[in-house]
Amino acid sequence: MLHETTIVTSRLSGLSKSRFIEKESHRLSKQLIKFLTGGDMKPDDIAHRLQILNDESLSRSILHFDIEHVENGYDLNELLYCLTLFRTFRFGQSAVHIPAETLIYIELASSPYIKMSQRLLLRQYLTLVYSNELNWDELDCNSTTIQF
Repeated sequence: MLHETTIVTSRLSGLSKSRFIEKESHRLSKQLIKFLTGGDMKPDDIAHRLQILNDESLSRSILHFDIEHVENGYDLNELLYCLTLFRTFRFGQSAVHIPAETLIYIELASSPYIKMSQRLLLRQYLTLVYSNELNWDELDCNSTTIQF
């Protein structure tokens, strides 16, 4: 199951980590479902969002966890551990299941003050994509997310 999970990170912000994941989604013809996590992250909120989706739509999707600074690293590790290893997460009286075909991309924030990559317990077992440069030839100037 771990081969279906990839960490995307870089030393600097703005090196198109999210864009890389979007391009993978288009290349694989999969729907991208993004989860912004940061601050006082509540795993139950993420699990509730996942519960709304059905197995069929999840199997045709890429889950993109965009991780900023998180107050409680334990909750983050528990959530990612359960989702990547067991493909399930329990919250309250319910459980969420993620099909084996669902790819998971974990984008780690780039900041000298955020050492999430050191705090993420699974990092050593997952595929790592490290972005250290921006290819200006691939820049999509028509994208609404690009600001000049």
